[in-house]
Amino acid sequence: MANGSKFRFVNTHLQSAIPGLQQAEQVQREQADELLASLLFTSTPVVLAGDLNSNAEPGPESTGTAQHIGRAGFVDAWKFAHPADPGYTWPLFGEDQNSGPVTPNERIDLIYLGGPLQFWLGRAPAILSAVRTGTTAPYGSDHAGLVVKLQLK
Repeated sequence: MANGSKFRFVNTHLQSAIPGLQQAEQVQREQADELLASLLFTSTPVVLAGDLNSNAEPGPESTGTAQHIGRAGFVDAWKFAHPADPGYTWPLFGEDQNSGPVTPNERIDLIYLGGPLQFWLGRAPAILSAVRTGTTAPYGSDHAGLVVKLQLK
C-alpha cells in the first residue's frame, strides 16, 4: 500500500537465454507464462519489475518474452516514457569491472504496469517518469538501475 492505494509489486529474474540451447528460451517463456497466469485477472494494480533476460529491443537476447508480456496487456514503463530511446541497461562492463565500461546493447531490466483487467477497471497506475541510474563508475551492478515514478489511482 502506498498513500492509501493498494497495489501488487512483483519482482522477478527470468532464465537467461543461452546461445545454442533452445531449452533455455523455452524455460524463460514458461516462467513468464506462469507469472502472467497469476497476474492477469487481479483487480489490484500490478507493478512487474525485474531482470527478464529478454531484450525488449531488437538485437541480442531478443527472445520475445518481453514482447509477450506486453501483448498480455502490460505497459512497458520505459517505452511509454521514452518511445524513441532504447534505454539499454546491460552490460555496463565486461567480465570484470576493472576492464572498463562497455556500451550497453540490451534492455533486459524492465518495469511493466497494469494488465488488461486493471486498465478495464480504470485502476492502472499512471507513468510519470522513468530514469536509468547507476550508469557511471563505480558500478553497483553490471546492470543499470531503472526508477519509475507512478501515480496510483
